[in-house]
Amino acid sequence: MSIEKVENKKSLQQEAADGETTMPTDHQATGIESHAAEPLRVVVGALAQMRYGTIQLTVHDGKVTQVDVTERQRFAG
Repeated sequence: MSIEKVENKKSLQQEAADGETTMPTDHQATGIESHAAEPLRVVVGALAQMRYGTIQLTVHDGKVTQVDVTERQRFAG
């Protein structure tokens, strides 16, 4: 992953954590198709709340059909 992508990911996570989610409301103007809007909101919300874990997307025919969120609990040993 490039440095630019990592910085963008950190920026989106920080914005989501700060309550400044950048999820657009006008999907046609931003190029986001309407079928992708809700899964993107779910992913951004999960990133905002998660410290450790995974987010897995299931795609059928080019559309997200399922989002699985697994959060890990880490304890000091």
